Amino acid sequence: LSFIIFFFLNFYSVFIFFRTSFVGFFHFLILLSTHNWLVKPLLVDFDNNWTEEDVDEIQKEFIKMRPVLPVMVICTSVDRSGCRWTREEPQPLILKRIIALAKASAALIEQHINNSLPLNLKGLFTTNVSTFCNVTIHIRRRHMVRQKVIHGKLINGPLPVIDYDPIRDYIKRLRQCFSSVALFFYNKYVGDVIGVVWKPAALIPRDASISSCLHRLKGPDNKLIVNTKAILDDFTILGHGIVYNVSEHCVTKDEKNTTS
Repeated sequence: LSFIIFFFLNFYSVFIFFRTSFVGFFHFLILLSTHNWLVKPLLVDFDNNWTEEDVDEIQKEFIKMRPVLPVMVICTSVDRSGCRWTREEPQPLILKRIIALAKASAALIEQHINNSLPLNLKGLFTTNVSTFCNVTIHIRRRHMVRQKVIHGKLINGPLPVIDYDPIRDYIKRLRQCFSSVALFFYNKYVGDVIGVVWKPAALIPRDASISSCLHRLKGPDNKLIVNTKAILDDFTILGHGIVYNVSEHCVTKDEKNTTS
């Protein structure tokens, strides 16, 4: 919502003859991918009441508090700190991936506009997780409960089970057990693959301590390193009957730069 209001207040009046949702979406992608989230907040003045002194004060407070602020800060007239909607999410790793996808999508749309190239809009909202994930977990399709919509009355057919979604429960369990070392990505409507990205901070060797032992084993110099092999085995065990394959991938340097 804050993004939409930002467009109305800053850009929308410029495009008097192009007031379409498509143009709005295009410029949303541009803003998302070009705004420097690290060094400045996104300022959204709902009522257009901020003075130059107000803006200067907000920016100074942002610089002062930057080390403890979330990666995405959106300051509004009702939340000058900019933390209300982004305190928990997105995490730095996810934001960098979002920015990379927004940049690529904006480039495709620009080519479509300038060169009249065909554009598959659905393709903008899907991605091959194996291109940026360290691990992929392959799901048996018979357990995907959102593959199609059932039409008509089910008088003579099997009765549906309410709130039955084994993949959702499996991913919930993965996040509960391994959120300290990995992020999990899954499209619940079309995907049969769960993408896993190791958190960069988790891969750094640590000194031995009781609090650092989870999912780790002793490595060189008596440091504790992430036991990825055991974690992959746990993925399979937790997904017994649902998972048919767990595979590792070698992410290239360019792909790693968009996710680390």
